[in-house]
Amino acid sequence: MSEAVAHERVVEQLPKAETHIHLEGSIRPETVFDLAAKNDVELPEDSVEELVAAYDFESLNDFIDKFAFIPQILQSAEDFERVTAELGADSARQNVPYREVAYGYAGYDGLGVDWETVDAGIAAGRERAREEHGVELRFIPSIDRTADPERGVSIVEHVADIEADLGIVAVGLASKEQGYPAHDHARAFELADELGFNTVAHAGEDVGPGSVWNALLALDVDRIDHGVRAIEDDILVEYLAQRDVPLTTCPVSNVELNVYDDLSDHPVVDLHEQGVFVTVNSDDPPMFHADLNENYVRVAETFDLSLEDLVALAKHSFEATFLDEEDKATYVDRVEEAAEDLRADVAGD
Repeated sequence: MSEAVAHERVVEQLPKAETHIHLEGSIRPETVFDLAAKNDVELPEDSVEELVAAYDFESLNDFIDKFAFIPQILQSAEDFERVTAELGADSARQNVPYREVAYGYAGYDGLGVDWETVDAGIAAGRERAREEHGVELRFIPSIDRTADPERGVSIVEHVADIEADLGIVAVGLASKEQGYPAHDHARAFELADELGFNTVAHAGEDVGPGSVWNALLALDVDRIDHGVRAIEDDILVEYLAQRDVPLTTCPVSNVELNVYDDLSDHPVVDLHEQGVFVTVNSDDPPMFHADLNENYVRVAETFDLSLEDLVALAKHSFEATFLDEEDKATYVDRVEEAAEDLRADVAGD
């Protein structure tokens, strides 16, 4: 089989985890229109095709500003259940048996949607994903960098009471990076640590390595979302490598938001070769016109990755999760079983 076909086939057959995807950013364009009609929300475009074509952004801030209509279409527990269950179907389609999914609360403040509605819908959708599609979805409530820090504290207090229903595995930090340093939310992350939550933060996407340092030192996070601009600081790269801090990179997203001009400029492989623990993720797949498998394939084709490179990335994807060590090992074994079949196929060609 040709290398191009081999990349697609390998990615399809390897089980993968995903640790950087946003629930609100994963909604199918068709579902966006259905929910907008149901909830009497006017969309910026008149058709699914026009909406998909309008998913074109100049920067992270431009994306966040244009994305602001999405919370308006989610108004009931049934709406949240639907988009969560559909994410489960998408997971099964891509051979992604496990995902850690970020979601927000701040976007619903002022829209008449209380946090309990969000929770009930996600919990029901998560159960459907497990029963109907055989996939496990766990969740990461994200504190909005631009919000009042006390709101972040309230979120941590809230999720401490509902973590089992949503399978909450961590508390996160997201939204606009420029002008909103991670240390503003130190108290919320201190509380999260006191309550036993893992922690993650978006950093080093729209702002350089100083933002990654800030998240690591001020919040003591366990994992960095994006983190790619760490490549600009040799000391930071060494620090990340020595401490085995996972970076949940989103290569296509970074190109779509003009962090890098072309995928060939992306440092995902360079970081990996320097010993940094990197994974490949999709971020907001419909918005960036590439699901998880497509991210893997495009990285593989751009950097001429081998079968063993892709196997290593798939194993890393599970090792970067907040699963316990026994469950991680079980998933890694599943990757190796699939890899053995693929190796046999290659040897037979």
